[in-house]
Amino acid sequence: MKTTNALASTVSELSAHARKGSSSFPAKSGLVMLMGSALTLGCAGKSPAPTEPPPQAVAADQTELDITASGIKATLYLPHPTRGHYRALRFDGSGMVGRVVVNGHTFFGPWDAQVPGDANHDAGAIGTADEYGIDQPAGYAQAALGGSFVKIGVGRLTRTAPTPYRFSFNYPVVDAPAWKMQHGTGYVDFQQTLEPVDGWGYDYHKRVELLAGSKSSLPALLIHRTLMNIGQHTLETEQYTHNFVMIDDDLVDPRYALDMTFPITLKRPKDLNVYAEATGRRIQFLKPLPFKASAYADVANVPDAPAANHAVVTNSDSRASITISGDRAPVAIKMYATPRVICPEIFVPVRIEAGKTMSWTTRYEFSAPTK
Repeated sequence: MKTTNALASTVSELSAHARKGSSSFPAKSGLVMLMGSALTLGCAGKSPAPTEPPPQAVAADQTELDITASGIKATLYLPHPTRGHYRALRFDGSGMVGRVVVNGHTFFGPWDAQVPGDANHDAGAIGTADEYGIDQPAGYAQAALGGSFVKIGVGRLTRTAPTPYRFSFNYPVVDAPAWKMQHGTGYVDFQQTLEPVDGWGYDYHKRVELLAGSKSSLPALLIHRTLMNIGQHTLETEQYTHNFVMIDDDLVDPRYALDMTFPITLKRPKDLNVYAEATGRRIQFLKPLPFKASAYADVANVPDAPAANHAVVTNSDSRASITISGDRAPVAIKMYATPRVICPEIFVPVRIEAGKTMSWTTRYEFSAPTK
């Protein structure tokens, strides 16, 4: 049996509990293992492999962190209330991977030239930015005016109007719990706990880790999420990762294509705005997007199967690509593109009853020929 780390082992265990609907472990004690140090499992008659050094706490003033594995390096932008690269309220502040480097090729990068570097705007988000409830966060429908609702990965916000939720609006903050963070050479752990108020609360863990490539596998980045409902009301929303993808800093043009595992039918083909077309399983870009232009696709025929949670962005010029896949069946797949990035957005349903846990993982594989 090979050496495994504590989080990978725990995520597997919690995932099994979640799929069975089990809540046989205490609300928080079961999750604390996610932040534990490395664990070595040995086979009888064999010497155990060397253990990984214990995790280190992230410095209080740190806003970036590099992690590495053989053949792959990633730079993460860390949540920080006053100095973080992203301080708005749309996206989960943890686990934003701003850059990945494999064989001299780069993946991800700044996406919006209109508001570059504004930490209080959507433009401050980058790379693997997660969002919960782009249409309606948990508790928003139940909240009275002046009451609070839950934005997972952000905290507790105030409902200010009887109108539908607006994802780009910075609602007044009631409670933005601090993130606990620790890291090793090839991973970072994040934890945020929103204590229950009016029956709404959660304990949220995320690990971003790198896997070295081998003769049989590409170098990869994994995002493990484990969300426990520590309130009384059911947490019901959707999660997706915006995936601000650019490859080798090349702007979006006919070098780029997006492939899925099933024939694509779009709800509104005109939303591609002459910049791309959908044929078979591919969305092919036809021309560069001018400044401030965008293209959008809302896929109509998404299969209800984990195999549909799969998208590949390829740059034909550099012959590099990124494959994004997950272990949950999607409820929707959309694509957004600007002059700088292509964003495959795969939506996963989140429904967690009181005391229960849900775990799921997104995998990024990087194909990058040696320069």
